[in-house]
Formats: sequence, C-alpha cells, structure tokens
Amino acid sequence: MNQKNTYTTPTVLFVGSISSVIIAFVAGVLYCIAYHNSYETDIRHFEAGAVLPYVFGVLMLLSAVIFTVSSVLLRKKYTLADSVPGSAETFALWFCGLMFLIFGFISFSGAHTEGSSQLGALCTGALAPLAVVSAVPFFLRTSEKTRNTALHAVFSIVPVLWGICLLFKYYFDLKEMPLNDPELTLTMVSISCAVIFFLCECRISMGIATPAIAAFSSSAALCLTGSISAARLVLWRLDGHVLPEPAETLLLFAVAVLAACRLLELSSSMAPVTKPETEEAPVGEAVTEPASEPFEA
Repeated sequence: MNQKNTYTTPTVLFVGSISSVIIAFVAGVLYCIAYHNSYETDIRHFEAGAVLPYVFGVLMLLSAVIFTVSSVLLRKKYTLADSVPGSAETFALWFCGLMFLIFGFISFSGAHTEGSSQLGALCTGALAPLAVVSAVPFFLRTSEKTRNTALHAVFSIVPVLWGICLLFKYYFDLKEMPLNDPELTLTMVSISCAVIFFLCECRISMGIATPAIAAFSSSAALCLTGSISAARLVLWRLDGHVLPEPAETLLLFAVAVLAACRLLELSSSMAPVTKPETEEAPVGEAVTEPASEPFEA
C-alpha cells in the first residue's frame, strides 16, 4: 500500500504539470497572435469582437486549475528534503541573480517618476536598490556553505519585497498602463505568481516548505509568468512591444526558468511521510496495563 502511494501521486503531479505547461504554451501563442492582429495601441485594448483574447484567458485559467489540483494531491503525503542544486538549477540561479542586477542598474539610471503619484514614485525609486539586493539569495543558494543558512533566509525576503513594490508601482502609477488595459492585468498576474514563487523559496531557505506549496508556486511561475513573459519577448522582437520594459520581462522569464528547474528536481527531493512504528506485543502474550495506585480519601 505504501509503495502504491509513493509512485502514484508524483505521477499525477508529473502529468498535471506537463498538461498545464502545454496548455500555457498554447495560450502564450494565442496571446501573441491576438496582440499582433487585434490589439489597438490607441485605446490600449483589444478590438471589439476579438475571440482569441477570451480563449487565451480560458486556457490560462484551465492551466491554473490543473496544476492546483495536482499540487493538492501532495498534501500531507510527502515531505520536502533539502537537495543540492543540479547544474540546470545552478545555471538558473545565476541567470536569475544576474537579471536582478541588470534590472537594478538599469532602474538606477532610468527611473522616471514625473507625473506619478507619491506612492508610485516611492515604489519606482525603491525598485533599483531592492533589485540589487534581491540577487544575493540566488547567489547564496549556489554555495553549499551559505545555502539554507540564517543569512540566506534573511536575504530571501528581499525578492518578495521587490515583487510587492513592483505591484504597487503598476497599480498606483497609471502613466504607463491604465487600469482597464488588459496588459496591466497580465502584468499583475505575472508579477503575483513570481511573488508566490519567491515566498516559497523563502520557506525553502528556512526549511519549512512542503512539496504541495513548492509544486504550486513553481507551476504558477512557470505556466503563468513564463508564458506571459515569453510571449512578450517574442512580441518585443516582432512588433517592438516594450510594455513592460525588456529588462523586467527578461527578469520574469528568468524566474520562470528557475521555477521549471525547481519543478523538475522536485520529485528527487520528495520523501513519503512515514508514521512512527509502534511496538506490538508478541502473539499470545496478554497486554498488561500498569496497576493504578489506590485512591486515598
């Protein structure tokens, strides 16, 4: 019975992850086609009667439902053991850390807050230093001496703060994208999934993460953040689509690459939850209870 549980649930997780990734990839292709054919830059919206944007939304929702269900199946059945990053994850960690540094340096030199609200300007100004510091935990995880230490755990909180600050910047600073722009909705969804992934990485550095949380956060970052950022990179090359900025899109794509590596190595770091064995009395031997002390009035 235990052997069946050991192999059935990871198989369901694998099938669910592959299915959600394929659906998200198809949704990303449809997003590129829909933006190229029916997005009107003057009104910052898709033209009336366009069907592909709705199909894209349905597919993204279906992908989210699939990887959520497959992640729930791991609940209370497996634990997440500490694992040494492989070559692919190490490359993704360096890639993500370098993209944070590049984003920080670009933000230092090109942060424009004219016409922004006070909170929007504050968030825009804080993005550059937070991005530079956010690169530290990714570099710390590549070393065996600094991985999952107290220093690593403290710095792992910074990417979460960076993502929240970026969300506030887009919400309160409407000079780039108005609230009714579908591009703003996709941007908020992409960043939110990245923040969820950063939260899980923070829990992993503290040793309190579970396979269900790791699978959900990695799948969300890979399927939603990855498909949106990859599609925008394609549009950037084809149509000169630059919202959001290429450095930010490349950074979110690097997060999706790291999430893919995390999802691939998740099965090797999972262990079934084992119940403590209880001592059983030999067959034929009566189980004696300890004698109770006499009651004194």
